[in-house]
Amino acid sequence: MIWEHIADHIISLPIYFFATYFTAYFLVPRLLLQSKRYFQFVVLFLMLLLFSGLLELFKTIHINPVFIKTMERSSSEYQFNIFGITRGCFFILLPLIAFNSLKYLKNWYETNVEKAALEHKHLNSELHLLKSQLHPQFLLTTLENLKRAANTDPKKAAPGIYNIAEMLSFILYEFTTQKTELTKEIRLIRNYIDLQKLNNPDNVDVSFSIIGPVNGINLPPMMLFTMVEYLFKCSEAEEVKAFKVNLFLEVSGKEVDFWSECHYCPEIITTSHSDSGLQNLRKRLGILYPQDSRLDLRQIRDKFVLHLHLKP
Repeated sequence: MIWEHIADHIISLPIYFFATYFTAYFLVPRLLLQSKRYFQFVVLFLMLLLFSGLLELFKTIHINPVFIKTMERSSSEYQFNIFGITRGCFFILLPLIAFNSLKYLKNWYETNVEKAALEHKHLNSELHLLKSQLHPQFLLTTLENLKRAANTDPKKAAPGIYNIAEMLSFILYEFTTQKTELTKEIRLIRNYIDLQKLNNPDNVDVSFSIIGPVNGINLPPMMLFTMVEYLFKCSEAEEVKAFKVNLFLEVSGKEVDFWSECHYCPEIITTSHSDSGLQNLRKRLGILYPQDSRLDLRQIRDKFVLHLHLKP
């Protein structure tokens, strides 16, 4: 009996192939995926199923007894009635559903893998672009100030040279890693603040408070730094006599909150959606932590506040 059923399905293979391939390569892609013609798809699919079921029933009644003599008696039990047609449609429907399910599941998987690969490639391109994120004018101004300080008092220039060397070292080496220690990111921010004070010794006032244990916390590099650098653009956008920045970092368990605020700056509000650094930060958060991050930008009274919440 086993060999009889195997022979029966082998004879049915042309019908199976016709129904499954016509559905997989014509009905589904052209009527469902491309043109969204659902009614036409249902009508043509039912017609295909009925036609294939009739072919299966015809094969069972007239062809099986010719090639499989022992099935002559069982084949005589089927007639062209509701039961026989339903049976034929059922045996066609099983391989049709199985083939199309596997095919489009495979297509969905390949599409998502390819999408993830493209997003990863795009993210890597953006990360390489971020390596040159430090404002060229900031570097030029810092080097000019270090040059003047070295000519007048070399001892004053030494800390600035050390700070800028550490920053460039971080960008060159730490930025190639997926994550870096939070302590190194904090040191990068402090070096940047010291250089800003060197460029504007009388106008820049910065406070940086940290609550919670920062050791053992790893973050993608330059996420917090991007927020700090973005705030300092306000000092460049306006002629201010005293530019005050408040930075506050809180680590609670596996959650990291970072607030950066300065006095209200209309230029930042109006350019927040066009700034490349902030846009790249949002994209990185969306790719690396789509469900575990939030970046808010708002005005609170006379202050501009940038808040990052992250669960690394």
